[in-house]
Amino acid sequence: MANGLYGETLDMTMEIREICDKVHVAETGYIHVEVFQDLKENVSLINVKEHQTKDSLIMFGEHSLPPEPANEEIQEICDQVKPQVEKNTGNKYEEFMANEYRSQDDADGINYLIKVHVGEEDDYIHLDVFRNLGGKVSLTNVQAHQTKDSPLEPF
Repeated sequence: MANGLYGETLDMTMEIREICDKVHVAETGYIHVEVFQDLKENVSLINVKEHQTKDSLIMFGEHSLPPEPANEEIQEICDQVKPQVEKNTGNKYEEFMANEYRSQDDADGINYLIKVHVGEEDDYIHLDVFRNLGGKVSLTNVQAHQTKDSPLEPF
């Protein structure tokens, strides 16, 4: 089974089992373990996501799929970066309404891809925003000239 940037999902090997045995998990819990195998077939632990369920999507390094409807928290993030967006695009936006978003956990915070409605019926922009663990929000990038149907993908 293909798994995005990471290639195939493979069966557990003894090396991976040894790494997993070092991670403490409650008997009824699930974790996602990201490991790296080099060309010499040495295996090392890259990342562990705890508190997963049996049906959780396995995602490391990718934004959540599919996009989720924007909520009050996402609108607040958009409101915080609006001045930066206007400076970056050279436009003043009377309407600046978050429509949907995807998120990606990072060791230092959360990356967001956000689709924002900015005016006319089909006038949207995409924002790439980072919120650090301290809660500080910063604009990473803006993609103008988007539509309601434009896919919300990393850019």
